[in-house]
Amino acid sequence: MMTKRAPKIVNDFDGQPIFSPDVMLHEETVLQYTKEKLLANECNKKRFIELLKKALQKANICVQQAVEDAELTIVNTAISVAPRCDYVRVVGEDIHLLVLLTALASTHSNVFFPKVWKRENVR
Repeated sequence: MMTKRAPKIVNDFDGQPIFSPDVMLHEETVLQYTKEKLLANECNKKRFIELLKKALQKANICVQQAVEDAELTIVNTAISVAPRCDYVRVVGEDIHLLVLLTALASTHSNVFFPKVWKRENVR
C-alpha cells in the first residue's frame, strides 16, 4: 500500500534518477518494485529494517542494530559472544570485516570469517 506523499528521487550508479515512492511495508506486502528501487527511499529502508528485526525476534533470533559503524558492531559482537560458544562465524562480503577481525580478535580466538562463494565462483 502506498502513501500519498510525493515520490523520492535518488540518483543510482549510472546517474539516472530513480523514482521511489513511499511504500507501507507489512508482513503480507507483495512488492511491485525492485530491491534497489524500494531501498533507494530512506523511509522504505527504515521500515524494511524494522519489519526484518521484528520477524527475526519473533523467531527467537537475537537482533542488534548498529547505530554507527555496522562492521565494527558486527566484529565486536562476535568477539564478545565467542567465549560462550564453540565457535563464531562472521559471514559477509565486506573485506573490512576481515580486517577488523584480524586487528581486534586474539590469535587464539574461535571467531572465523569463512570465504563466501558467489554463485558464479562455484563450479
